Amino acid sequence: MENNAINISDFKNVTYKIREVAKMLNTNTQTIKNYCSTFRTILNRSNISGRKGDFTGDDINKLKMIQYLSKQKHYKPQQIIDYFSYNDSLGSKKELEFIAETIYTLIKPEIENTIKDSIDTTIQEHSTNIRNDIKINGKEITGRINKVLSSNNSLISSMTETKNLIKSIEDNQNQYLSRIERRKHKNKWYNNLFKISNKNK
Repeated sequence: MENNAINISDFKNVTYKIREVAKMLNTNTQTIKNYCSTFRTILNRSNISGRKGDFTGDDINKLKMIQYLSKQKHYKPQQIIDYFSYNDSLGSKKELEFIAETIYTLIKPEIENTIKDSIDTTIQEHSTNIRNDIKINGKEITGRINKVLSSNNSLISSMTETKNLIKSIEDNQNQYLSRIERRKHKNKWYNNLFKISNKNK
């Protein structure tokens, strides 16, 4: 599509006759009349100029788009109407988004302060409750700690006794094995001595 768009700001309150519009669009007046008849819901010119035969810059821009969609894109009339309706809805949506963003920007600081105050209050309340619980249950906590420490001491003592018992058993086993080894050596010595005596006989 050629860049033949006409900005509304260039026209402001200036209006044009149908012949001038036909010349701008490089077509005839009958085609413009047909467009006006078919797309009267889009070309609402009477609300702008007050004179039915005059065209504003907005009308001309719409006529150029209608001509492009009809001639170049081969859109049917209903498709062209749907196209303009869709773009109008997008414009409304963007306006709503802009309004929502503006409102949010205005109230954002107040929301942040409210949330911050609420969080600070909640933290302070919880901190106070924790301190009170510690004061009230301090003795019980101390007693439980002492009980745990006492249990640990008993466990350590029991482990030490068990370790000593195991060492005593190991020592006894070593002594027993040592006696067995000595007996083996003694028996071996007697056997050798007995063999020597028999040979001498």
